[in-house]
Amino acid sequence: MDKTEKALDRLAKAMEELVKVQKEQLRIIKLEHRLAELQYENTMKTLAKYEESNAAIQEQLNKTEEEISKWEQQS
Repeated sequence: MDKTEKALDRLAKAMEELVKVQKEQLRIIKLEHRLAELQYENTMKTLAKYEESNAAIQEQLNKTEEEISKWEQQS
């Protein structure tokens, strides 16, 4: 095996290693993307729950204000 063949062999091995690393990087990127999707979904669900709770609280406040107004009118 001459120097050129050895160099080409080393280059081929390095390229194979590069492909392995890039495949692993792609796998990690896909996992990060899925994690971001799940975090977004969780955030949206949490936001919906907060909005629902806020609506219920506002409704209760409105009822309380109505009751207070009635009591004030009766007094």
